[in-house]
Formats: sequence, structure tokens, C-alpha cells
Amino acid sequence: MEPERTGNLGADSAKILGHGMTFAVSAALFGWIGKEIGVRVGAESLMTIVGVFLGAGASFYRLYKALNINSGEND
Repeated sequence: MEPERTGNLGADSAKILGHGMTFAVSAALFGWIGKEIGVRVGAESLMTIVGVFLGAGASFYRLYKALNINSGEND
């Protein structure tokens, strides 16, 4: 599975950076939502951890699907 090279380092870097930013923002956003829910139910630390893992898992799944779709087009 060879990465696609367009010859434009900026475009290639932006694509990879976009995946990383999506992962980080998703984990942070779900962590914040988990914290807010945890404050209301009285389990702030547990819900924060659950939110971070849920956000990271969803983002990883999206990244996996995006890379699988891209690799399937080249076959």
C-alpha cells in the first residue's frame, strides 16, 4: 500500500494533517461533552474518560474507513 504522491508536498501534508486534526478535535470535543455530562450525574472523571475514548474510537473508525476507501480505489 503505497501512499499516493501528487508531487505537491503541501497538498499531501494537508491531507495527513487534516486526519490528525480531526482525531484530536474529536477526542477533545467528546471529552468535554463527557465532562459536562459527568458534572450533572456526579461522575465527572469517569464520563470524561468515556467521552475521550468514544471520540477517539469514532475518529479512528472514520480514519480507517477513509484509508480503506482510498486504497480500494487504486486496485
